[in-house]
Amino acid sequence: MNPLDLRGPEFLAFYLLVVGLVSGALWALRRSQEGGSVPRLDVSDPFLLAFLRGGNTEMVCVALFSLVDRGLLTLSPSGAELSLADPQAPEKVRRPFERALLLQFTQPRPAAKVLNAASLATDDLGYQATLETLGLLPGPAQKARRFLFFTLGALALGGLAATKVLVALSRGHSNVGFLLLFAVGALILLA
Repeated sequence: MNPLDLRGPEFLAFYLLVVGLVSGALWALRRSQEGGSVPRLDVSDPFLLAFLRGGNTEMVCVALFSLVDRGLLTLSPSGAELSLADPQAPEKVRRPFERALLLQFTQPRPAAKVLNAASLATDDLGYQATLETLGLLPGPAQKARRFLFFTLGALALGGLAATKVLVALSRGHSNVGFLLLFAVGALILLA
């Protein structure tokens, strides 16, 4: 029996089954491609862990808290601005990232503005590349493979839904709303 000849509710049940099968197969394929043992990570670098947790923004937050805790930055009495505790503070740190961050506060400044500062070149520190090499963040090849998996699943599920819509319309049926809703949900699930 041709599944495209099924009536509305029966086809929706069939479509949900196909969505489950395609999603499960793509999940298993991705897991087999990206699985493996957990790599050893240098936990002595708090910025590497912060970058893994939340990227540049998290790394700047951790550095700001560290610099305030070490007394190199001071918080204004209102708690709204940060400034250097000592004009020599940038020379007292060994990490170039912390030095660059301290130089943002030669004048009192809200910390929130520093979080978006383009002058903080955190990409140059190599954290992204290190984490990609360890397999803890997806690299370009992994992202391309994920996109390929999504595209294949979307073509399969979208093609099946589109074909059924065309069959229904050719037979004079216009009640395809649930199928379109399920198709959009399937694409969101795949993504």
